[in-house]
Amino acid sequence: MTRKEILLHATLLIITCILFSFFQHKITYSNGEGSYDGVAYAKIVKDLRAGVPPQAELPFLYRLAVPYVVAKLPVTDIVNAFFVVNLIGSIVSFFLFIYWISLFIRTPWVRVTAGLLFILSFHSDLRMAFYHPVEVDQWMTVFLLLGLIVMARGNATSRQGMLFMSGVAFFGSLVRESTMMLPVAYLFLTLRVRIHPDEDRPWQLQLPPPAAFIPLFASAAAVALTHYAVPAQPSFFTATAFNWLYQKPLPDYIYGVLIAFGFIPLLFILFPRLLRQEMRKHPEHLAIAVMVILLAYFGGFATYRIVYWMIPVILLWTAALLERIPRAAMNTALLTTLALFHIYSQRVFIPLPDYYPDLPLCNSPMLITPLNIDAHIYDVIGLGARECSLIGFTQYMATYILLYLIFRFRITRRIGS
Repeated sequence: MTRKEILLHATLLIITCILFSFFQHKITYSNGEGSYDGVAYAKIVKDLRAGVPPQAELPFLYRLAVPYVVAKLPVTDIVNAFFVVNLIGSIVSFFLFIYWISLFIRTPWVRVTAGLLFILSFHSDLRMAFYHPVEVDQWMTVFLLLGLIVMARGNATSRQGMLFMSGVAFFGSLVRESTMMLPVAYLFLTLRVRIHPDEDRPWQLQLPPPAAFIPLFASAAAVALTHYAVPAQPSFFTATAFNWLYQKPLPDYIYGVLIAFGFIPLLFILFPRLLRQEMRKHPEHLAIAVMVILLAYFGGFATYRIVYWMIPVILLWTAALLERIPRAAMNTALLTTLALFHIYSQRVFIPLPDYYPDLPLCNSPMLITPLNIDAHIYDVIGLGARECSLIGFTQYMATYILLYLIFRFRITRRIGS
């Protein structure tokens, strides 16, 4: 990357922060702490500042790193302290993402596009820092990207790379236990499956060396440390996981994915062969995507937020496709059409509504996303009334099918295949 491109990225980030600060108001529920996880993280900070063992709902209580840093800041207001910490985390993750994607993507305009997609969606880490600042996901993204950068370097499997990955896995797991997916993906750097169809043994599995498991042990040690550091409490995660495994309908899950990624997956559907080639190049990226997909299905009700953890990988695949798609197949008009649909679906210029528990669900007309800016936030994120979710899902699918047919027709006419 040139200095000019770095300056462009920084300028776009500053402009985006200014825009968000003007039109995206902070949630007011629970004095700005939000609900569920935000209340739990704020409670941990209050207990730490009071010098008493922290008490909060599980599994939020185990995510101690960010609340600990917030508790040490000389900022009296807890919500503002979280905002400062998570805004810094969002900025750090943005530049880490730009650096990481530059290791694979050579075209400057594609990198700039990927950077904008990383920060503009309504549930990006940057946007959420302004809307729902009492969170820890911003710093989980920082450590995920640090791990991805380690795996992208040529010496990832060397002693130095393994030690660095161990440090990232350890401290990342103190932020959130889901960071354990990094050392699992790290194993795929040395895991090999060799296929020999003409021999007696049609395939051969080469396992990673024992040293490759050290980052996984480091991550497990961090998780054990967080469990040891807080008072013992009953955990309901297993019961919740099985509950969602049996009660989350497939359309609801798909709708959550569509809310998370908008119309980006349409490129994957239009060019599946190119996507498969990108997946084969880096099995560690595919491993992260698969783990997130599984976690999003049975890990909780906020499908859109969990599945969004793999946004770096999704945007890398998107950027790679934009570089490799023949110019004859996707002209400016088609890409502009896709961009406009995506900008609208991701509410880039539409503020997220405040959370009012007593506000009626499905109180706004749906056109992929609720049209009114005072709609119920649960209807925006696909967790509200079933009829709204069904309408949104149907509209998404109908739009996908229509755009696919139009794009497929135009592409076939232009390149003849």
